[in-house]
Amino acid sequence: MNTHLWAYHPNSFIPHGTAKDGHTADQPVFLTAGNDNPNNSDILILTHDTENVDTETYTMICDMFDGRKEEQLSAARNRWKKYKDAGYDVTYWQQSANGGWSKKA
Repeated sequence: MNTHLWAYHPNSFIPHGTAKDGHTADQPVFLTAGNDNPNNSDILILTHDTENVDTETYTMICDMFDGRKEEQLSAARNRWKKYKDAGYDVTYWQQSANGGWSKKA
Protein backbone atom coordinates (compact mmCIF):
# COMPACT_ATOMS: atom_id res chain seq x y z
CA MET A 1 0.00 0.00 0.00
CA ASN A 2 2.83 2.37 0.85
CA THR A 3 4.48 1.88 -2.56
CA HIS A 4 1.13 2.26 -4.32
CA LEU A 5 0.40 5.57 -2.60
CA TRP A 6 3.87 6.88 -3.49
CA ALA A 7 3.99 5.78 -7.12
CA TYR A 8 0.45 5.31 -8.47
CA HIS A 9 0.28 8.60 -10.35
CA PRO A 10 2.28 11.82 -9.87
CA ASN A 11 -0.88 13.95 -9.67
CA SER A 12 -2.63 11.73 -7.14
CA PHE A 13 -0.11 11.57 -4.28
CA ILE A 14 -1.70 11.06 -0.88
CA PRO A 15 0.48 12.24 2.04
CA HIS A 16 0.97 9.30 4.38
CA GLY A 17 3.38 7.54 6.65
CA THR A 18 4.16 4.40 8.59
CA ALA A 19 5.74 3.74 11.98
CA LYS A 20 9.23 3.74 10.43
CA ASP A 21 8.68 7.30 9.12
CA GLY A 22 8.18 8.76 12.59
CA HIS A 23 6.00 11.75 13.49
CA THR A 24 2.98 9.43 13.54
CA ALA A 25 0.66 11.98 15.15
CA ASP A 26 1.32 14.37 12.24
CA GLN A 27 0.58 11.89 9.44
CA PRO A 28 -2.72 12.67 7.65
CA VAL A 29 -2.87 9.01 6.56
CA PHE A 30 -1.19 6.37 8.69
CA LEU A 31 -0.65 2.84 7.38
CA THR A 32 -0.61 0.06 9.96
CA ALA A 33 -1.21 -3.66 10.13
CA GLY A 34 -2.48 -3.41 13.70
CA ASN A 35 -5.41 -1.95 15.59
CA ASP A 36 -3.47 1.14 16.65
CA ASN A 37 -4.54 4.70 15.81
CA PRO A 38 -1.48 6.86 16.51
CA ASN A 39 -2.66 9.85 14.49
CA ASN A 40 -6.11 9.85 16.16
CA SER A 41 -7.89 9.42 12.85
CA ASP A 42 -11.67 9.35 12.79
CA ILE A 43 -11.75 7.39 9.51
CA LEU A 44 -10.53 3.81 9.18
CA ILE A 45 -10.00 1.97 5.89
CA LEU A 46 -9.70 -1.79 6.21
CA THR A 47 -8.30 -4.07 3.50
CA HIS A 48 -7.49 -7.76 3.10
CA ASP A 49 -10.42 -9.04 5.20
CA THR A 50 -9.18 -7.33 8.33
CA GLU A 51 -11.46 -6.32 11.15
CA ASN A 52 -10.85 -3.71 13.81
CA VAL A 53 -12.31 -4.38 17.23
CA ASP A 54 -12.40 -0.69 18.23
CA THR A 55 -15.25 0.53 16.01
CA GLU A 56 -16.36 3.22 18.49
CA THR A 57 -13.23 5.33 17.82
CA TYR A 58 -14.17 6.11 14.21
CA THR A 59 -16.93 8.13 12.57
CA MET A 60 -16.51 6.15 9.35
CA ILE A 61 -15.10 2.72 8.56
CA CYS A 62 -14.54 1.66 4.94
CA ASP A 63 -14.23 -2.09 4.44
CA MET A 64 -12.64 -2.72 1.05
CA PHE A 65 -12.67 -6.23 -0.41
CA ASP A 66 -12.61 -8.04 -3.75
CA GLY A 67 -16.21 -9.03 -4.48
CA ARG A 68 -15.01 -11.39 -7.22
CA LYS A 69 -13.45 -13.67 -4.60
CA GLU A 70 -16.09 -15.75 -2.86
CA GLU A 71 -14.23 -16.09 0.45
CA GLN A 72 -13.70 -12.31 0.70
CA LEU A 73 -17.32 -11.67 -0.26
CA SER A 74 -18.59 -14.14 2.33
CA ALA A 75 -16.41 -12.63 5.07
CA ALA A 76 -17.55 -9.12 4.11
CA ARG A 77 -21.20 -10.20 4.31
CA ASN A 78 -20.58 -11.53 7.82
CA ARG A 79 -18.97 -8.23 8.87
CA TRP A 80 -21.88 -6.30 7.26
CA LYS A 81 -24.40 -8.30 9.30
CA LYS A 82 -22.39 -7.78 12.48
CA TYR A 83 -22.23 -4.00 11.95
CA LYS A 84 -25.89 -3.79 10.94
CA ASP A 85 -27.01 -5.84 13.97
CA ALA A 86 -24.93 -3.53 16.20
CA GLY A 87 -26.95 -0.57 14.90
CA TYR A 88 -24.38 1.05 12.62
CA ASP A 89 -25.50 2.95 9.54
CA VAL A 90 -24.05 0.77 6.78
CA THR A 91 -23.98 1.28 3.02
CA TYR A 92 -22.59 -0.81 0.22
CA TRP A 93 -20.93 0.56 -2.91
CA GLN A 94 -20.05 -1.57 -5.91
CA GLN A 95 -17.53 -0.74 -8.62
CA SER A 96 -18.88 -1.02 -12.15
CA ALA A 97 -17.05 -2.29 -15.23
CA ASN A 98 -16.34 1.31 -16.33
CA GLY A 99 -14.60 2.08 -13.03
CA GLY A 100 -17.44 4.10 -11.50
CA TRP A 101 -19.21 3.32 -8.25
CA SER A 102 -22.89 2.85 -7.45
CA LYS A 103 -24.62 2.70 -4.08
CA LYS A 104 -26.37 -0.64 -3.58
CA ALA A 105 -27.87 -0.47 -0.08
